[in-house]
Formats: sequence, structure tokens, C-alpha cells
Amino acid sequence: MKSNGRIPFISDIAAATSRPLFIGGCSATATFATISFISTRWLRYKRLFVACSLSIKDKRKEFSCLVVVVVSISIGGLALVLLSIFDIHQHKILHWSFVAIFMFCYSITMSLICWELRTSLTISQNNAMRLSYRIKTTVLMLELIIAVPYSVLAFLGLMADIASVLEWIIAFLFIPYMLSMGIDVFYIKGYIYH
Repeated sequence: MKSNGRIPFISDIAAATSRPLFIGGCSATATFATISFISTRWLRYKRLFVACSLSIKDKRKEFSCLVVVVVSISIGGLALVLLSIFDIHQHKILHWSFVAIFMFCYSITMSLICWELRTSLTISQNNAMRLSYRIKTTVLMLELIIAVPYSVLAFLGLMADIASVLEWIIAFLFIPYMLSMGIDVFYIKGYIYH
């Protein structure tokens, strides 16, 4: 959808002026985000995280969560790359479909990671992991609250300026979430010497 308002959608700018940069940026973001999510989940599963003191009876549930996170983040990363390739001007339906898949998959991943941190017994004992949890849940709640009106407005083509602003907010909220993944990686057991 071409923005009919004064504020352009991210895709409008990318398709019009800097398509190769947009594709490269989306590919790099998808790659590093996928590696980051998968590595933190794998380390947690292997009991290397400070915050993972789950009992043995939760092993099956934890493994299922790991599989869902890996599949979801992989599909979401692929959707991010594909939405950059199928630009808004030439492939409107495909583009918006990949945007929806990307947002849905990342929301599932973020929800499961927040749930894992919340159910962790040692989160109350570790300030850094508590901070990571708060950042993640705040971003997740804001993203979910903003995603609904954004999706409706963008899909129906209503109030283009408001939909554009919501898209930019969603994009910028992704930054603190990814930075919070750095907190998770930093606090791997054995990395910090007491």
C-alpha cells in the first residue's frame, strides 16, 4: 500500500529510494536476530543460563518451547527477508502477508521467551535478568497493543498517517527488545566472575 498521507510507510521509503539497502538490512537483521534468539534458547536449554533452574519434570515443556521458538523465529526471519524483496509497490498482497507473518512469529517468540523468564525460579534473585524480563514484557505489551490498530488501518487503507506512525513505532520498539537479548547472552553462567 502506498501511503496516501504525509508520513511514509517504511516500505514506501525502501521501495522508492534504497531497495538494495533495505533488503540487505532486513537480511542482516533477520540473520542476527535468529542467531541471537536460537543461541539464547539453546544455552537456556543446556542449563548454561543463570536464570534457568527449571526442574527435571519441566524438561519436556522446556524442549517444546525451544522447538516452537526456533521454528517461529526462523519463519519470522524468512518473512522479514521476503517482505523486503517483495516490495509494496509491485507485490502489495505478498508484502502485507509477509508483514503479518513476521509480526505474528515474532510475537509468539517474544511471548514464549517472556513466559520462560517469568516461570524461572531465579529471576527474582538476579537483577539483570529481572531487567531483561521487564524490557521484554514492556516491549511485547506495547507491540501487541499497537499491532492491532496498525494492522486494521494498514490493511483497510484508513488513516494512512496514523498507520505509518504506528509502523514506525513498532519498528523502533524492536531495538530495545533486541538489546535486551544482549543482557541474556551477557549473563551466561561462568561468563561473569564473582
